[in-house]
Amino acid sequence: ITGLGHLFISSSLKTKILRFILKPLYRILFKSKRSYIIFQNFEDKKYLTKIGLTNNKKSFLIKGSGINIDHFKTSKTKKDSFQSPIKLLFPSRIIKEKGICEVLKAFNSLIRRGEKIELIIAGDIDNGNKSSLNNKELSLLRNDPNIKLLGHVDEMREVYENSDIIILPSWREGLSRSLIEAAAMQKPIITSNVPGCREIIDHGYSGLIIPAKDSKSLELAILLLIRNQNLAFYFAKNTRRKVIKEFEVNLINEETIKHYEYLFK
Repeated sequence: ITGLGHLFISSSLKTKILRFILKPLYRILFKSKRSYIIFQNFEDKKYLTKIGLTNNKKSFLIKGSGINIDHFKTSKTKKDSFQSPIKLLFPSRIIKEKGICEVLKAFNSLIRRGEKIELIIAGDIDNGNKSSLNNKELSLLRNDPNIKLLGHVDEMREVYENSDIIILPSWREGLSRSLIEAAAMQKPIITSNVPGCREIIDHGYSGLIIPAKDSKSLELAILLLIRNQNLAFYFAKNTRRKVIKEFEVNLINEETIKHYEYLFK
């Protein structure tokens, strides 16, 4: 289970009905004799156990898919200041559940304040998703001279390298690979206090954690790092340490192989 997704996040009546219909099917699938479920964050495991779709004997936690720390590694020497304009990176699909609306509100407010910033969006426009922006909102994005749309990017290392602050105010994640990659690249990060995000950042040590769906908190967090760049670089220095300790690909692979070995006994 890499994340619960729209089916479990949305509170709309239509989604609630669909969830009610699908729960018995999930229960049959997850409780089969050969069923063995791996989650990427504890909250998802706890939730599906609580609603009876699995149990603690058949469910386990592995923190993501692992990151190659030799690949995601900065090649630049220590910075003294941000670029001009300061580059904010939103590394995600352009859907509401990833916090894009909060990003745009915070960004536009900072622009009106006179801040010299640029927003870089590295992710697809997901028209097939119920949480996608409408055509008017997408048109405003495309025509904004302060916003750079990259679309889907296969190789993100250079994009992280050339960004100053990473922002991902998602409503929920399985375990955000984008944040782990950015942390490995030693970037200051602002993210939400939700499952799949808060496991990666230690608030006040390697980044800032803000309430979900709160554009004002996001705006103030960005402003804090803009005004206190030494603090931002302090966070950046600390981000990689946790990745090496908890999310490095060899550690994750070893843990995964142990579970396969247990299954085939």
